[in-house]
Amino acid sequence: MVHLISPLSRGLFHAAILQSPGLPTARSKSLPVTQLADAEKIAVDYARSLGITGEGAEALKALRTLPASKLVEGTSGSEEIAALSAGTHVRGIAGAICDGQLVVEPPEAAFAAGRQATVPIIVGANDRDLGIGSANSKDEVFLLFGPHADEGRQLYDPRGEETLEELKQQVFADKTLVEPARHLADEAARAGQPVWHYRFSYVAQSQRAVLAGTPHGFEIPYTFDIPAVLVGDKVTASDRAMGDIASAYWVSFAKTGDPNGEGRPLWPRHEPAANSVINFTNEGVMVGPDPLRARLDLWQKVFEGDR
Repeated sequence: MVHLISPLSRGLFHAAILQSPGLPTARSKSLPVTQLADAEKIAVDYARSLGITGEGAEALKALRTLPASKLVEGTSGSEEIAALSAGTHVRGIAGAICDGQLVVEPPEAAFAAGRQATVPIIVGANDRDLGIGSANSKDEVFLLFGPHADEGRQLYDPRGEETLEELKQQVFADKTLVEPARHLADEAARAGQPVWHYRFSYVAQSQRAVLAGTPHGFEIPYTFDIPAVLVGDKVTASDRAMGDIASAYWVSFAKTGDPNGEGRPLWPRHEPAANSVINFTNEGVMVGPDPLRARLDLWQKVFEGDR
């Protein structure tokens, strides 16, 4: 995402693959970038918390002598997600920064104005992807939709039978990664870029009893054709077949700027009005209407204010 919008990266690559892009995100209202002044204050406050009070070379030297064990305290993935869900960051980490050089504006603004690198793109998310947010009740979840709360209830919990945890999984994943990925695909397609949009929902056969879908990052072993990374010697012929076909799309795209070829199911270019997505499922590669379209359309209204 950063390379697509950064002036410093322009002309250095011929295509881009974005798998569950989130920091920075194509939706500023989901996870805003940190401005440079705020990032600098976070860094200074972190140094102060460690007893480093100077501002010159000696302070920098003191920071550089800190052991790695000190630097990683309180910065685990779960702690960072919890902090982001609360609208903040773990101590000393500013997240995605708009520094005025590498990142000069939020991605959403760059895409809206057509200032991104206009290269071919693959972009998508997983069906059980990472969700960032917090809520202690269903009512709190639906407050996220503002005036569209009733529509949110009808789409996510029409019979009122969904558990709170499952509701949060679906709502926060759509908000954090799934809709922003589609939005990026829409914006790039409108700019005339070749775009291929995907959803990944394949689960290793040995994990299907415990996983209801594909969590964040679990598509990577298949796109690199190393499914055993997830399950070791429990890898099956089905797992290998998904690794073969997913990686073949990715390799073809890297080589030619088009994921299609060699007899694979045709992956159509993304058209914002077409309501079509390729889905890597337990039953194989499927191309058809996006089953999440109504939910993602609702998030689009929330993000864009019915414009």
